[in-house]
Amino acid sequence: GSEVFAWKHAMRSGAGKQREDGEGSHGSRKAAEILELSGSDSAFILGRGGKTKQKIARVSGAQLELHEHNSTVEILGGDVERRRARKYVELVKAQRVGPVHVDE
Repeated sequence: GSEVFAWKHAMRSGAGKQREDGEGSHGSRKAAEILELSGSDSAFILGRGGKTKQKIARVSGAQLELHEHNSTVEILGGDVERRRARKYVELVKAQRVGPVHVDE
């Protein structure tokens, strides 16, 4: 009962705004999303010594947290950074299958 009320109240009082971890980002709200991976994909996304994951994070501007125990990758950042990271993760996964052609 009271949890539901608190949740509804929090939703209403937020009026579509999201907490921005103290940063004054302009129109790009910080959030997290989780992508499901296969077991072999998660190893491929991580890369040798975590290099691939670091590279995706660097070029996308998002933060990536790989959870190998349940084969997911959590992408944290603004809308644009998350979209970029998701695209790069998909491209890296596609490279396991065959050559990849990137359209700018």
